Amino acid sequence: MKDRRVAKRYATALFQFALEIGKMEEINRECLKLRGILADRDFKRFFLQPKISTERKRLFIQKSFADKVHPALYKLLTILFSKGRIGIADEVFDCYDLLTDRYRGIEEAHIITAVPVADEYVKRLIEKMRRFSEYSDLRVTTAVDPGIIGGVKVFLGRHTVLDGSIETKLEEMKGKLLVFRHY
Repeated sequence: MKDRRVAKRYATALFQFALEIGKMEEINRECLKLRGILADRDFKRFFLQPKISTERKRLFIQKSFADKVHPALYKLLTILFSKGRIGIADEVFDCYDLLTDRYRGIEEAHIITAVPVADEYVKRLIEKMRRFSEYSDLRVTTAVDPGIIGGVKVFLGRHTVLDGSIETKLEEMKGKLLVFRHY
C-alpha cells in the first residue's frame, strides 16, 4: 500500500509536468509501453540482483531508455533508480494512465464471464455500469475466465462493482460452513 502511495506521487508529478509542456498523450503512450516492460519478472529480478553492480544497472537504464523515451520519462526512471524504487516504475505508469483517463473523462470497465456472451448482453451491462460511473465515457474490455464457473464479474476502475460469479458464491458458502463447523 505504501508503494502505491509513493507511485501516485511520482505519477502526479509526471502528469502535472506533462500537462505543462503539452505532452500528456505522448507521455501516456510511452508509459503504457514501458509499463509492460518494467512489470516483467526478469526485469525486476535483474534490478534486485545484488551481484549485478549499481553502475551496470544504471548503464542498462541509460542504454535502454535514454534516447528511446521522452526525456521526462528517462529522468523519472533515473530518479526511481537512484532512490531504490525502480521496482515501482510499473505502478507509477499505471497511476499516470489512470490520471490521464480521469483528465479525459474516461473510466476503465472490465467484464469477466465464464463463457462468451452475446454483444447485446454486454451492451446492457455497459448501460447499467454507466449509472455507477462518475465519468462520461467507459473504456470496456471483456474477458472469458472459466475459473469463475458461471455468472459475471464487473469492475469499474479499480473497484469491483458486481461479483455474481459462482466461484465467489461457493467461497462465501464455504466460509459460512466453516464458521458453523466450529460450533
